[in-house]
Amino acid sequence: MLRLGRNGLWNLVALAMSTLCVASVCSCARPEVTSVDAAHVDKPADSRAVGIADQDRALQEAAVRALGDREGAVLVIDPHSGRIRAVVNPRLAFEQAFPPGSTMKVFTALTALRSGLIDGESRSQCRGRYRLGDYQVTCSHPKSKTPFNPAQALGYSCNCYFADLGSRLSPASFVSTLNSLGFGRRTGVNAGGEAEGTVPGRQWNIGDAVGEGKDVTVTVVQLLTAYTALFNGGRLYRPQQGDPQKVTADEQGSLRIDPAHRRTLIEGMRSAVEYGTAAESGLAALPLFVFGKTGTSSASNGFGRQGWFAGFAAKAGSGNEPSPEAIGLGLVVLLKRGRGADGAQVARPIFETYAKFAKSDESAVLQRSPTTPRSSGQQVRVANIREGTTETVSLEDYVLGVTLAEASTEDEIEALEAQAITTRT
Repeated sequence: MLRLGRNGLWNLVALAMSTLCVASVCSCARPEVTSVDAAHVDKPADSRAVGIADQDRALQEAAVRALGDREGAVLVIDPHSGRIRAVVNPRLAFEQAFPPGSTMKVFTALTALRSGLIDGESRSQCRGRYRLGDYQVTCSHPKSKTPFNPAQALGYSCNCYFADLGSRLSPASFVSTLNSLGFGRRTGVNAGGEAEGTVPGRQWNIGDAVGEGKDVTVTVVQLLTAYTALFNGGRLYRPQQGDPQKVTADEQGSLRIDPAHRRTLIEGMRSAVEYGTAAESGLAALPLFVFGKTGTSSASNGFGRQGWFAGFAAKAGSGNEPSPEAIGLGLVVLLKRGRGADGAQVARPIFETYAKFAKSDESAVLQRSPTTPRSSGQQVRVANIREGTTETVSLEDYVLGVTLAEASTEDEIEALEAQAITTRT
């Protein structure tokens, strides 16, 4: 089956519509159609912003409830602008840095893929314990007689796999990856007292590649900003709090992520949600494509144990390799004296809340497609039940929005044409 991203499906729907004659509208159960001047087609300028503000409030409430009385922080971001949509315990999220635990393994894998040390199918047998010189680490995942590839190693968070990678990685290449993603310096978030975190200097410890070394510490906002750049097309945004109408995306840097490398990272993080370290959270059962990475840093070097979870959501139907445009929400959960699996549990109610918006937004026409014909001049009044409003949109936008929502899993133009005709009539 052909796999299409959201933009691809949008264009295919538009193509289907463009092949149709304007069907005669039957008198039964038809939308109210008028011929109003095109200047009045668009929604009021601030109506979508109000809707987003309502969504932000709901995400904030969900994050507060999900964290409960645990000591920790939650940060939720728009991956396409860096705008912070929710934050719980901002001082902990911005002003303190901690060892990242196994969330660092994604960056270790990226470095190894970039350097050609491994590819998407490079396999290594986990023997349950790794030791090299004074460094040793054990694995807690289920034993496997089958060697892991990178995605499986990420899914199970195999310490042996990544410790072995760390022993073979060039320290300079690892540090270069971290620097390119903003680690070791302030993100510039518009909040006071931001911590810088730390990255390795000339000293190198295999534990750094596993997230347990003494040389790497990160803040919640750094970790989320870096992860976001991996999946939003390589854009490193300055995270900002503020009114959705007033916050303008501030791109601080960009990096190229090879599509094959991105695919491996997403597969590994999806594996964590489906059968690996985050499987008990139930995130894989949500009506979204959720992928994420857990991390649990051991109590050492003056730090207590920390539980981490970094996760992202794409709308359902975006396939197993969602495009950068399809990624709708990103978050990081930090739990002091917790486990990464606990962090994934905290994330679930937040993603559940977002799923309601994603479904609602899919059904509403909020933007125009440049390939959609606009010649009819007819308009439709549509009731937005969630917001309690009635909006006027062009007939073509109405047909496009309904077809996109009702036929989101279709990729055959004949099926889309049939849905478009049904929507019109």
